[in-house]
Amino acid sequence: MAIDDGGYPGIPCYFRNLSVRRNLVQNVGFSAIAIAEAPNAVIENNIIVQSYSGYGIFAPSRAHRTSPLDNRMTNATIRNNTIYFPASSANSVGIYNAFEGTDYIFCQ
Repeated sequence: MAIDDGGYPGIPCYFRNLSVRRNLVQNVGFSAIAIAEAPNAVIENNIIVQSYSGYGIFAPSRAHRTSPLDNRMTNATIRNNTIYFPASSANSVGIYNAFEGTDYIFCQ
């Protein structure tokens, strides 16, 4: 599940106050849930099962663009997610926070 600018040029992109809740995400690719350009996002109560290496939750999954100007991902809350890698390797990461942003809240 990827929610970001999609690589479309010339179109400002943002997903303000995005909620990703109560999903079962299983073996969908390298990143099960990847979010960017989403200030005040809430990612909670999801079940993620990945049978191969990758990220469970990747937020922000890319840095915002400056031209056109996208919103920077800040103030995200990530809580109460179950992430399971049955055949995990050293490259498996439950929650990966990269690129940008401040004031994130991570809760168990």
